[in-house]
Amino acid sequence: MNDVATWQEVIITHAVPPRRPPALPPADPGNAAAEDYDDPGASTWGGGNRRKRRRPGKPKGKGRDGKDQDQPKKTDAAHQQDQTWWSTRGGGKQQQHQQQQTWWGHGGADQRHQHPDGNDRPWKRPGAGKGVPDQPPKKLRLSARVPSGAEVIVMPAFDGVGAAPWLAWDLIGEPRAIFAWEVDRAAIQVADYHIPGIRHRGDITEDTPEDIAAEDFSRVGDRDGHAGNRGYLFNFTAEFLDGLRRRLAPRRFGFLVENVEMTPADAAEASKQLGCQPIFADAADFGWIGRPRLWWTSIDWDEVTHDPSTAERWTWVLHRRWDRLRLDSPRAAPDSFDLDGLKFSDAVASGRIRLPCSTTPAADERGRPPPRSMRGKVTTDVQQRWLQDSRQFAPWHYQREAMLADDQGKLVVLTPVAKEQLHHMPKNFTARTAQGDLEPRTRHRLLGNGWHWGVARRLLLALLVHTAASLPQATAIPVAPQTSTIQWVAALWGPGGPPMGPAPAKPSMAHLQDLDEEAHWQASWALQHPLATPPPMEPAWELLLGLRRTWKHDLVRIRREVIAEVHLLIDDLDEESRSWLAARPSWVRATYSTPDKPAPTQVLAFLELLRRLGYPDLTALTEDMTDGFQMLGEIRPGPGWRRREDGKYQNPVPIANLIATNADYVRKKVNTARVDEHSEKLLLELIAEKRLGRVIGPTRPPEWLRGVQATAVADHQDVDTVNEPPPGDTFFAASFPVCQTDENGELK
Repeated sequence: MNDVATWQEVIITHAVPPRRPPALPPADPGNAAAEDYDDPGASTWGGGNRRKRRRPGKPKGKGRDGKDQDQPKKTDAAHQQDQTWWSTRGGGKQQQHQQQQTWWGHGGADQRHQHPDGNDRPWKRPGAGKGVPDQPPKKLRLSARVPSGAEVIVMPAFDGVGAAPWLAWDLIGEPRAIFAWEVDRAAIQVADYHIPGIRHRGDITEDTPEDIAAEDFSRVGDRDGHAGNRGYLFNFTAEFLDGLRRRLAPRRFGFLVENVEMTPADAAEASKQLGCQPIFADAADFGWIGRPRLWWTSIDWDEVTHDPSTAERWTWVLHRRWDRLRLDSPRAAPDSFDLDGLKFSDAVASGRIRLPCSTTPAADERGRPPPRSMRGKVTTDVQQRWLQDSRQFAPWHYQREAMLADDQGKLVVLTPVAKEQLHHMPKNFTARTAQGDLEPRTRHRLLGNGWHWGVARRLLLALLVHTAASLPQATAIPVAPQTSTIQWVAALWGPGGPPMGPAPAKPSMAHLQDLDEEAHWQASWALQHPLATPPPMEPAWELLLGLRRTWKHDLVRIRREVIAEVHLLIDDLDEESRSWLAARPSWVRATYSTPDKPAPTQVLAFLELLRRLGYPDLTALTEDMTDGFQMLGEIRPGPGWRRREDGKYQNPVPIANLIATNADYVRKKVNTARVDEHSEKLLLELIAEKRLGRVIGPTRPPEWLRGVQATAVADHQDVDTVNEPPPGDTFFAASFPVCQTDENGELK
């Protein structure tokens, strides 16, 4: 194992960095989601006269000459041509996005608490970039911490299916209280089903549901903006937020607001109401589907300079007129999606293009008209599929690459199950409610109006950390470290714990087969020689090797201190471990405590170390190690197991068939058994296993094995009496010799 790890580390360290591939040929403008994405009046921010940008949310400061000065800003030049994808900016007139806001209030206790829970799995090394010192702070730094759920009150408005409270619960535990304002009956039912204790307060304006939408802020449509009837909702909510902040004083208060990308004038009005500048974030950074959105938040980005999920410094670039936060994240493997037999196109599965932003479906079976910007630009095959599906979604969702296919090649639009997983939601989250299952159209609408949970998770955690920050206490310099070495090592993995998962699948080259000669030559620029590509590894291995490189100068001391602390932990749990082991069944106890071991297996210490590390699915592992692993029946998958696609375990054999087959097998073996030159050796090995407590016997044969007499081994201790078999069904297996010879033909 050490040799393999060292070899992989050397390969990664000395691998030639890949060249940036040239931009692929641009897609047909007719295939672009122009109505949702393209800004007819937008100007491109680039070139040598690029205007300086300031950090979002920061006001202008006075320079030495007394004039307003903007802080410098780096650009998005290094990131604008690396991928081709569809992106949408809100879904046009047919997509009625609701304004989504989340407010946070919690106590101001200065507790040094780090909560390890969370589903985000950072693959990047948390210590990256630490060799570069931070700039001297301009003001007093706040001590960052992740609050516990008991400190936080979550108050979402127009949150749909409850993304904010569900994510907050998953990140920090059960919140102290959850108050929600929502009018969509289906969304309320889904939230009630998944979030216990959520308290719905109805319509925040006591108005009709028709007034709750956000299409007035899109850059398409009637362009009424904040002057429209539905634009009034935003102004009302902003005033509501301000009054709520005053009412909750002296509790700390943070907010997060999401909306589609809008015109500069509407964005400026929203910023004026909220008192901060928006940032731009796109789910396309996760590598699968676009979800470009503007986010307003109370976070002071000068204070929260690092991503709490990964401990990496935030990456800021300039995207058009917006300050874009790039959410660097590894791309999920195609086989990590459970699509119920469907699959993505090769272009999407390989990462060559992104899926278009999810939009809401038509209101009924009559369908929807094509967007104005798409008229006359839709190809014949796309238009045919669009019409066959009763024009339920925008035409670009019917491009071949944007659809799923079954085993026979039949194309279907993205299913709600696929959209849920692409949005980092649990599978079938929107399927069930206490009142019954929701129809697909309703699920599509909820998903089209909702957050991308992967983006929201990162921003919510940053909001929690910033809102919970407090002024550092003036205390004496500690003589000893406040945390143990084990806690320090566990913190290196990040708040989400080790990223359990299979290694990324090898990229498919199947899509290259359909390219013509010229396109094939263009695509060859992006290919790399296998020796110049880092080997695909499991994410935990990748992160571990990075940590090993970072701390290789101090590994001996770290290992020595960890071992010493493990011994102390075992000593502290000694009495509890003895009581726990004595309460276990005999077959479990015999597994952990055998005569050849100087001490029993320290199960409680092992589980405690996994808990500190943030190991996922610890509950299931605790049950198996407490009651014994199930040897028959359904196999419980472990964290990070690669999903089987060969159908090997889809038709298990019933236990009754196994009992009958095993009985026939044993009767045949008993009638044909013979003693040979290896029988004595096999018997001695079996007796040794019996003395170690790993097997029981000799036992009386079961009733169905009549005519066979059990015989004790009189000349060997511990096996000289016949015992009763264990209760329940009995299964038998035959011992057989495995003979190996060396290079001289002699038995080893």
